[in-house]
Amino acid sequence: MKRIFTISFLVIFQIANAADTIRAPKFNFIGTKVAWHRRPVKNNKMKQVGTILKYEQLLQFKSPIIKNGRVFFLLDDAGILDETGSTLICYDLQTGDSLWQKNYNKNFFGSGLTAWNDFRELGDHVEILGDEMKDTLDGTTRRYLSGFTSRRIVNDDGSDKELFINWNIDERVYSFASFPPHYLEGSDYAFFYQLGGSADTLHTDGMYPYIWNDSLVPRYIDKNKVLFNEPNATGLFPFGPAQLDPLTYVYFARFYDRKVGKFKHYMWKTNAVGDFRDLKDVSSTIGGTDLKQYILDYEPVGNLIRLKIFTPFMPYRQGNVGYLYLDRDGNIVKDQRALQLDGKHVGHIASVNLLDSNQVLHAIRFYEENNIYFYKENLKGQFVKCGELINAGDPKFAFLPKFIKQANTKDIILSFECALDSISYGENFVEGGWPYICKIEAKELGLITNTGTIDDLKLDIFPNPTNKVITIQGEGLIDVSKVTIQDMQGRNIAIEYKNTENGIELDLEKFNDGVYFVNLVNKKDHSILNKKMVKINFLK
Repeated sequence: MKRIFTISFLVIFQIANAADTIRAPKFNFIGTKVAWHRRPVKNNKMKQVGTILKYEQLLQFKSPIIKNGRVFFLLDDAGILDETGSTLICYDLQTGDSLWQKNYNKNFFGSGLTAWNDFRELGDHVEILGDEMKDTLDGTTRRYLSGFTSRRIVNDDGSDKELFINWNIDERVYSFASFPPHYLEGSDYAFFYQLGGSADTLHTDGMYPYIWNDSLVPRYIDKNKVLFNEPNATGLFPFGPAQLDPLTYVYFARFYDRKVGKFKHYMWKTNAVGDFRDLKDVSSTIGGTDLKQYILDYEPVGNLIRLKIFTPFMPYRQGNVGYLYLDRDGNIVKDQRALQLDGKHVGHIASVNLLDSNQVLHAIRFYEENNIYFYKENLKGQFVKCGELINAGDPKFAFLPKFIKQANTKDIILSFECALDSISYGENFVEGGWPYICKIEAKELGLITNTGTIDDLKLDIFPNPTNKVITIQGEGLIDVSKVTIQDMQGRNIAIEYKNTENGIELDLEKFNDGVYFVNLVNKKDHSILNKKMVKINFLK
């Protein structure tokens, strides 16, 4: 017995020592060139959770905001006690330099901005809608009161343009509510739902509607409550709003029935003040015939709603992720659930609709891989790989794509959530923290970066199709510094060109027949032409 105790103690000691060595990995990728990358660092004390030390860890719940040549990155602390709170970091979009960093936690538990609130642009500023907590003494008992709503509007230098906190204990709003709210014009500020159980005998759960005014005082609207009857289900989770037009907001609610191991989903619409309609069960639409698929995230895309859907492979694995596009009535427009590309299952995906384009750019981590691949998708749902970040660092860490945004320069900002790869937990990943953010210039992914169009610059390609030589002719060629060719797989192909009195000539005689894209880059390193051309051997 004594020997068993000694062995157990040594194992625990070794695990603890191993955990103590776990630190944030280096950003070490080969492949597509990254203009800059950063890892936000917060000086937390070390805290042990299981065998993993949560050290300098910050979690991402909100997408970065890009405005005025800057990137605003909001993160939430994974700590406990006096270390919980949010951090807002402002980076220079061009250089990646950190211009300032604001830490909103205080010297007691939870005083900061929690994960389930909002981070948005407000005119020339950014705004954070937060959940303050208060450290109090009730006699000799220490209590931590949560749900005190705060509204913080931040200037470009990081100072507060406006800060309001509703410290009224009777007007608290807890984190189990529908965030973000949707914002109203006029005296009322925002509409949101509070989650809770139902008091009547016909229903078990409810979404209770409130409107905040400018002072963050919530006003309850009883007639607009949404009630459900799911007696065996737990974990009511709201998604929304997805605004489809000024008068239509779409919400979803997800339940999990532990008794049968299946998910239930509901969908409904509201107007700006929460009058709801069209409540319906869409479980079979979203969850498939076995009701085991479920919503991970949502976003409006034009008149459609793009739902990120999780499809399980087997218990305790990450599963297969993809998208489901619905119209405003909940009908399937495009089904990309359990997405597979190049014969591999998608494990994590982040996507952005490209500016001035009908294409979507996806950042993808495949199932049981630790690399990132970039794919462009056209209107027909065809995917072409256009870049890759191959993890050349410590293989026990995986960089999971979290959010992807495009600046008005067409450059891409990608944020990661790094996790520890651990089979011992029965899962592929033990969720960690360690956020990273990087910039990839548009040209590295073959994205169009011109500020004008081909018509603006009066450029033309002829003959197109061709069997040998093409000529590019028109105004603006005097500024050309580089010509590149890209095939349909996104691969860059070296080509020589010459300037003639008729324009720029490209010899395609040695190219295989097919479709290519020709790209002209000016002396300012901006793309001024990205046009499709076809090479055909007319003599065949």
